[in-house]
Amino acid sequence: LQWAMRQVRRIAGLEPMAQVVQEEILPGKHAVSDAQLFDAIACGPAQFRTLGRPACDRSELPVNHLAGTARLGDPSDPRAVVDRYLRVIGVHGLRVADASVMPAPPSGNTHATCVMIGERAAQFIIDERQSRRRS
Repeated sequence: LQWAMRQVRRIAGLEPMAQVVQEEILPGKHAVSDAQLFDAIACGPAQFRTLGRPACDRSELPVNHLAGTARLGDPSDPRAVVDRYLRVIGVHGLRVADASVMPAPPSGNTHATCVMIGERAAQFIIDERQSRRRS
């Protein structure tokens, strides 16, 4: 994973990606050594460890329930990836309907929440098609 993190950083620094990548949020550009990257991988982002818990509290890590990698928001938000209809901003005909649009993983398994997101996306698509037929 350390190698993968370094590769993602390298790719994000290449054109044309470098034009759209504003900053590295997690683990942050300060994490450069093997020890720092391993710490971020094993214990989660240091930014989340300010709640008075031990330095390496794994209780809130989304290790098996990854979520929140595609920010949901207004198209005017430069950090948003998908709009409120789960459409990928700037890409015609593509939606994201999985755990990546969750702002944070639920306290339980993500399966039921993902099913709900998928059902909601299906309804958005149906509504959009019906709206086109009426006009």
